[in-house]
Amino acid sequence: MLKLPLSIGLTRPMILGLLGLYLLGSVFEGIGLTILLPVFQLIQSGETAAALAEKSRWWGYLVDAYSFVGITITVPVLLITSFVAILFRQATVYLRMINSAYVKFAVIRGIRDRAFHAFLNARLGYGEKEGMGKIVNDLTTEAVVAVEAAMTVITIVSMMMLAIVYLFILFMLSVPMTLSAIVIMTIAVLPVIHFVKRGREIGQLFVKANGALLVFLTERLKSARLIRLSGMEHAEYQNMRAHTAEQYKRVMEGNILRARTSVVIEPVAVAAGFAFLYFGVSRFGLPLEAVGLFLVIVLRLVPVVKELANLHYTLSNRIGSVSRVLDRLKDLEAARETDSGELDTVRLERCIRFKDVSFSYEDVRDFALKGINLEIQPRKITALVGPSGSGKSTLIDMLPRLRVPTSGEIFFDDKPASEFALTALRQSISYAPQNPQIFNVTAREHIQYGQPEANQAAIERAAKLAGAHDYITRLDNGYDTILSEAGARLSGGQRQRLDLARALLKPAKILILDEPTSQLDAESEASFREALERIKSETDLTVIIVGHRFATISVADQIVVLQGGRVSESGTHAKLMKKGRWYAKAYRQQHQAGGTGIVEVHQST
Repeated sequence: MLKLPLSIGLTRPMILGLLGLYLLGSVFEGIGLTILLPVFQLIQSGETAAALAEKSRWWGYLVDAYSFVGITITVPVLLITSFVAILFRQATVYLRMINSAYVKFAVIRGIRDRAFHAFLNARLGYGEKEGMGKIVNDLTTEAVVAVEAAMTVITIVSMMMLAIVYLFILFMLSVPMTLSAIVIMTIAVLPVIHFVKRGREIGQLFVKANGALLVFLTERLKSARLIRLSGMEHAEYQNMRAHTAEQYKRVMEGNILRARTSVVIEPVAVAAGFAFLYFGVSRFGLPLEAVGLFLVIVLRLVPVVKELANLHYTLSNRIGSVSRVLDRLKDLEAARETDSGELDTVRLERCIRFKDVSFSYEDVRDFALKGINLEIQPRKITALVGPSGSGKSTLIDMLPRLRVPTSGEIFFDDKPASEFALTALRQSISYAPQNPQIFNVTAREHIQYGQPEANQAAIERAAKLAGAHDYITRLDNGYDTILSEAGARLSGGQRQRLDLARALLKPAKILILDEPTSQLDAESEASFREALERIKSETDLTVIIVGHRFATISVADQIVVLQGGRVSESGTHAKLMKKGRWYAKAYRQQHQAGGTGIVEVHQST
């Protein structure tokens, strides 16, 4: 049974510590209750403890134990002993509660830390395939429930230890009555077995309902503008109601089963208690004080049996979460990127060369890239253009090995990319995405992201190079202005230049700009072109731009056109215009449209 806590992350010292406290508490409780019997006997007999010791060997053992510490047995002494035992029991309960909380949240923290670390080292395609909503659900809700299941196992074992202590006392009082009690308790628990099996099924359905709800919320909360402008408020509200209704249904089914578990056991146990009271005196001839203590212990045992039944149901209800979390951890670790390279420095003196590079996504039959042969010159600007879906983003993802070629190889100065350590390779590449990913931090902290040791002078140099310094200094608190989530306080052009400053602060050799002007107006695009000219004249960076806006990329030293996952043409802007093929046609269409929009040209042109 203890395999479950170990599998979810509890260590043996954690488990033994909790069980030890449970056992110690059970022993103290047993002592506190058992002492009541000699109290009753001493009061009822009117004799001294020494006189009772001559008639009973148990009294003899008791007198010898107290004599060993120099104490004479009296009623007050026995009552004080019982009270002290109860106090010690309460102390162990306090320590157990504190320790349980520590263990629970330490394990939850460990699962989340381990999973997040594994996610950061997993292949890029893993997150895309699984979906962020499911991963977040498994690392939050399901992780908590899974650890609670592991703690439930420990509680079950501890309750069984307490039950054993109670049964030991009962056997000391009367073996026949104790055996009868065991039979009756077993009969009371039998109906619960069906509930436990059904509880496991409901638990799995509840896990599924929870995951579906979180995925739905994750997607919809990010799409409020789309929902409203599409007139889908009522439809999405109904979808939400359907998800919460499914969750509510599974919760109620679980609570109904739990209630049935409680009502089945208790009447049987109470009836058994009354039977014990009658037959203990009339048939087994036990003294009234022994029957009274027997009844007290049985009545204390009833909640233990009842709780054990509830715990078994709870455990079956939570097993689905355990499987979900363990599977997620296993999958994340199996998806770990391969980092077999040993070279720790990337020197780019000659070129980056793609040799017969092809790539296909998992579970997709067609190739995203097919037989790419391409050279990217150092300290130059190379632009990648082409219709949507032609493989531009896939190609740049392969430079830092976020994606690994299905076949072929990429070389940095004749050294295969696979021979470089991932850390070294990625340290040599700086990247600015199409949609700047800005956290709720200050402008300074965003620019420093990845380079926390950078000083103010370096930050301002990068900001000036990116054309962001002037507007940053006009913000309320300058570089210390909080930007709000996703940089909501900034315009699109300001966000783009701020993120470019972050990319420029990194001491990299290669700068990748993914669709840097696709969402900018004409004025912001002009500012970005000016920044690009400064980068070209004031740095030695090798710049790779993915773009649709030809007004920006026309300044590139080399323009590469991708169509259908292949390089269809390459050259300077002037050379490609003379060829009159895809690039020339797309440029003219965009120029005629005023250069304000992205013109998509069909593959066949």
